[in-house]
Amino acid sequence: MKNQRLLLINISLLLLLIDSNAFNPQNLNDRQSSNAANTAKNAQAGQYPSSSTFRTEKLLSSEPVEATPITRRRWTQDFLIGGGLAALLGGSTTIAEPASAACLPGDLSKECIGVYKVPIDDGILPFVGTPEKLKLYAPDLNYIPPIKAPINAKRALELLDTQQLAAEDIQQVVMSGKLEEAGIKVLGLLPVVQSSGKFLVDKIEYGLLTPNSTTIDDLKISKLKSDLDLALGMWGECDMVIGQGLRGQLGVTTVAQLQILSSIKDAIVAYDDFLVNARLLSKEAKIV
Repeated sequence: MKNQRLLLINISLLLLLIDSNAFNPQNLNDRQSSNAANTAKNAQAGQYPSSSTFRTEKLLSSEPVEATPITRRRWTQDFLIGGGLAALLGGSTTIAEPASAACLPGDLSKECIGVYKVPIDDGILPFVGTPEKLKLYAPDLNYIPPIKAPINAKRALELLDTQQLAAEDIQQVVMSGKLEEAGIKVLGLLPVVQSSGKFLVDKIEYGLLTPNSTTIDDLKISKLKSDLDLALGMWGECDMVIGQGLRGQLGVTTVAQLQILSSIKDAIVAYDDFLVNARLLSKEAKIV
């Protein structure tokens, strides 16, 4: 009980540190006033932008869109605070996993199969980047050293190629009924694809988007980023489905195997598409 109370306090402080600006009353009032003024102005002019127009303008805007605060809030609310609060109050919670059901990327423990992976970004890293910090803010997590980015684009492609072979191996392991082994292999694949894929995409973008670049170049980069996101999402789904299979939530082993194999097949296709595109654009950007 003491450890749970300490964990809840630490994570609550973390949430406040991350989102202090978002909860600033003055900022909230300013945003509300600005929104009200814009709404009134548009109403007088009889102009109401469609959802598609809004999305297009947002994509074309030079202002970067920061999504990680939402991810961190979801982590603290759904994973730690939600479970910790229920434990402290002695009540129940509708969250399927216990408060301890989360891992850092790269943790190959079997307990990490199919559970939440804490996203590591510049906002989270200061709290989990060392064993001491992790013990202070999230003592239930196993410390995993942050994954280093490849040294160059050539090395990134080599690492991504090895994971393509690993993906085929995972499929064979599932077919043999070794779900736990397959789950651990997926745990190893995901952070490598995440790190190397993002590094390569950034290098390609830097090489292609010059002062003389065209709209076509922008679309190529957008497509490549979407391909990587899709591949990561598909493999994340495989991780979850394997976890469900191991917990008996998919029925008998044969049924579980079929569902898992279906997810893996989709993930392999998405990953292959990303690699094909990445190789072509790497040559076009002259980074390999």
